[in-house]
Formats: sequence, C-alpha cells, structure tokens
Amino acid sequence: MTIAAVTITPIAQPLADPTWRFATAGIAKVDGFILAIESTRGVTGYGYARALLPFDLPPAAVRSVLEHLTAALPGREEAEIAATMAALDQRLAGCAPIKSAIECALFDLHARGLGVRLCDLLGGARRGAMAQLRIVPLKAPDEMAAMAAKLTREGYRFLKVKASGDAALDLARVRAVREAAGPAVRLMVDANQTYAPKAAIAAIAAFGA
Repeated sequence: MTIAAVTITPIAQPLADPTWRFATAGIAKVDGFILAIESTRGVTGYGYARALLPFDLPPAAVRSVLEHLTAALPGREEAEIAATMAALDQRLAGCAPIKSAIECALFDLHARGLGVRLCDLLGGARRGAMAQLRIVPLKAPDEMAAMAAKLTREGYRFLKVKASGDAALDLARVRAVREAAGPAVRLMVDANQTYAPKAAIAAIAAFGA
C-alpha cells in the first residue's frame, strides 16, 4: 500500500511547574508537532518532532522542514522505509531530529498495517518495562530536595540534578537531593556547560565525596 496523506498538528505541552529552569534558560512549555501519516487503506502511523528552544529549531522552522520533507511522501510505498528516508536525505541534508519523527511515523504505520506490535517489527521486545529518569530543575537546595523526595515517593530511581556552575551552591544542591532521595536512587549532575574544565573536575570530585 502507498502513503495517501500527511497531517502536521502543533502541540504545546505546558510544564506543571512554570518556574522550571536550567542554567541558561527557563522552560514554561514544550512546543512540538504530531506527525500523522495515513496509507491508502486508512491506517495511520504517528511520530513527534520537538521544537524546544534553545535546543531545537524554532517551531515555525521545524514545521517548515516537516512540510518540505513530507511533501515527497504521498504515493510512496509504506513498507519501503529505508528507501524513503534515503530520498528525504537527498531532498534535504541534516535535520536528523525532524527526520526521526518521519521515520518513527513510517515504522508505526507499517506495524499497524501488518497488525503487529512495533517492537515485533523491530525484532521483538527486549524488556517489559524501562526505568524512567526525571530532572530536578534548578532551584534553591531545599526546594530541589523537596522535589527529589516527591519523585522518589512516586517510584523514580534515576534523577538528573541541574547545576548552575556555582560550585558551593551546586554541592549544597546535590547533597540536599541525595539526603532527600536516599542512597538507592542514582543521581546524575547536569550543569549545562557552565563549568570550566578544571573547575568541573574539582566539582565532580566534591559531588562524589
């Protein structure tokens, strides 16, 4: 069967915490697009392209790239995913994160068309569940500790602790989160490139002490 139509729908996901921030910016919502690819037999596969500044292109640019690439999809065989993606690479170089949304939708479409789970199409399930990581955003140490405690109670066992480049304050943050989360929770520290190399080495040693 062939691809009949493509729909691009903008989606904005507001954060429950409007003060959420990391070292270089605050994030109040996550913009993106849901991509729906429909075949001539009425089956639809879905993908998602994020448009979160400053990590991604602006929403208007992401949509423009999606529209440019997906204009080439109608009429193509839904099962010929590798050939389709190669054609898109010829149509536009780069933009891998946006192209991944199209590839995900194509695989989802093909699996739904065959009536199988996507994991079966890709070789079978490897596990029944996957541990999820949550980020503890940049706040005062006591506020970060409170959030870490809440996430731990909800069952999370992997936390990424945001840091700001202020070594003393960041150490207080990490210690507060560790005390609140307990020894069984694995912590990662992400300072978003705010440390110079030697300062980072010293901070890492302090975090692990």
